[in-house]
Amino acid sequence: SARQNPVLILKDLYHFLRLDQHPGIPPSEQIWVNDQQILENAADFYSDFAHNFGQSDISWAELTALLNSKKAPATFLQDEDPQFWERILAAHKGHQVALELLRLPEIIAEKAGFYEFLGNEKLEVEIPPEFSDPELAEELTAGLAPQPPASGNEILAWTGGTFYSRETPEAEEYVREGQHIEEGDVLGLLEVMKMFNQIRAEFPGTIRKICVEAGSGIIVSRGQSLFLLDPDVPPVTETEEEIFKKQQEQTTSIMQNIYPAN
Repeated sequence: SARQNPVLILKDLYHFLRLDQHPGIPPSEQIWVNDQQILENAADFYSDFAHNFGQSDISWAELTALLNSKKAPATFLQDEDPQFWERILAAHKGHQVALELLRLPEIIAEKAGFYEFLGNEKLEVEIPPEFSDPELAEELTAGLAPQPPASGNEILAWTGGTFYSRETPEAEEYVREGQHIEEGDVLGLLEVMKMFNQIRAEFPGTIRKICVEAGSGIIVSRGQSLFLLDPDVPPVTETEEEIFKKQQEQTTSIMQNIYPAN
């Protein structure tokens, strides 16, 4: 961050997550002793530097400007050692190695619109108006729990549950093999925690096979194939290479905010 020393941010983060050292806590749930020592050494380095410079309340921006200068300030005490300033600069670079990565949550939050959520005087979170759009809400909700990948001619169970092929035991089955369906048609029901969710066709086509045997009341698992279809229009699916390329582009875009290209 340009506003605060990343070393202090990291120290506060350990405390916020209650990962700082506490007696009787397993090593897996607190900062390791060696890491704690490195963190304390870094914090002490900047505290001592500011004190030696004579400005204990100096801002991080001002401190960074000083430590990016190859020439020591005239008021800085070097103890008649010409290499003293060089060692300080080297220590500063060492303490800051990879701490730029702490900006990752900040950058992702900005891209996601997190900072548009504001608090009011009642300590309530004010939701931006665009999130009241049902279509956007559905899209974002689906993004939090994306459906299992399909081959383009399958309808999969998006979660584990109990499959029903008809609304009631006396009713007709929603669909049969060989039947033509349209996008949005109900194909069956998936019961999850006493809630019956409609399974709808994601594209128009003809049902080639109903993959769940014995009809209704069958336990299915997440990602299990429920229906095989012959689509009216061959689906356009992303290859693993295309997905990887998109992920790579997003990662590169984020990292360029941290490490700008020369």
